[in-house]
Amino acid sequence: MIVKAALGLAGILAWSGASAQSSTQLDSLGDYAWQTRVSTALDYSSGKYGETTDTEIVFVPLTVQAAKGPWTLKGSMAWMSVSGPALILDGTGAGSVGGGTDRTVNGLGDLNLSLMYSLEQLYDQGVYIDLTGRVKAPTASFDKGLGTGELDVAAQFDIAAAAGDFLPFATLGYKWNGSPKNLPLRDVA
Repeated sequence: MIVKAALGLAGILAWSGASAQSSTQLDSLGDYAWQTRVSTALDYSSGKYGETTDTEIVFVPLTVQAAKGPWTLKGSMAWMSVSGPALILDGTGAGSVGGGTDRTVNGLGDLNLSLMYSLEQLYDQGVYIDLTGRVKAPTASFDKGLGTGELDVAAQFDIAAAAGDFLPFATLGYKWNGSPKNLPLRDVA
């Protein structure tokens, strides 16, 4: 047991030492090969969401991201469990509204895809600008109340500028929401 623990610790130290390359080496590698990352999380929330009884939401996303040079591609889909009357509109619980029917449902959420372009030529001046396009493909079940069943599209502009020890930033975006029948949704800035 002690030998296995020592070998595991040695492996971790060797890996951390090997990953301590200079940022220049890592930046140049990112210009030629796709850097990928896979992540997941767990989010639990509970609230009334416009109803008289609570709705509990469990949200477990799986995100795959690939970056090369100024480009970043990202795809995300989640498994969701909803118990209560709220209708989940955007797959995260942030867009929940009252649905009126108390139920417990599970299933996959919507597929979210994004493509971001970073204006790297401004980095030397302390200015960081990202342009992002997003698409939400309607893979969540509208019948179960896990999504709208409609395609959404969004565009976003992010800017940050170094000011001494501070990095103020601003985001401007617009989202075109697909609206299911009998549930009109507004496009939002």
